Amino acid sequence: EGGTLAGTHTFNNGATWTSGNMNSVGTTSNASGSTFNLSNTGQNDFDNRTIENLSGGTVNWTDGALRSGGGGLFNNYGIFNDSAAGSGVTEVVNNAYGGTALIFTNKSTGTYNKTGLGETRFDVVFNNDGIVNVDTGSLKLTGKGTSSATGSFDVDSGASLNFNSDYTVVDAADITGNGTVKTTSGTLTIDGQIGVNDFRIEGGTLAGTHTFNNGATWTSGNM
Repeated sequence: EGGTLAGTHTFNNGATWTSGNMNSVGTTSNASGSTFNLSNTGQNDFDNRTIENLSGGTVNWTDGALRSGGGGLFNNYGIFNDSAAGSGVTEVVNNAYGGTALIFTNKSTGTYNKTGLGETRFDVVFNNDGIVNVDTGSLKLTGKGTSSATGSFDVDSGASLNFNSDYTVVDAADITGNGTVKTTSGTLTIDGQIGVNDFRIEGGTLAGTHTFNNGATWTSGNM
């Protein structure tokens, strides 16, 4: 609820973060069966720190930006529930403290659930080796990254996935759902069968070798 949490430690029975920071070198782990609530209004700051949600663990991000720097890492091996951005609100994950930029990785065992009605924007690298569910609102990737052969995105009707920087999708078939998937800036390199119903090219460059199985709309940008 205040001050700075330092050291290398594991939450075995959960924790709730409402104030203060984790701006210190070390690793914070959330164990299997444990729930870690990120609810620090305004910002959740972890400069220099590695946060790991271990397989079987749950993180609930309900409020405040996620801000890091200095080589910070966030590795999700478990379930990450993102409800932070309410209707009309944008919440960001960024490198506010400078230095080596934060990298957020949804690991092969990880599931990222985007449930807030507003926009979640990643201004840092977002790598996906697991499952990303965009249930509502918009997930906007502005900080580059890669979705590997084991990574997938499912975008529900009414929701959107926005590639707004250089990004690589190894297998286009791993993007599914009836929502909107679009590229608006940078270079989206995507290979394979693009099967989503609403694929839009609204800016940037579309690269790779791919097939539109359900059509596409091209209003801006280039190939």
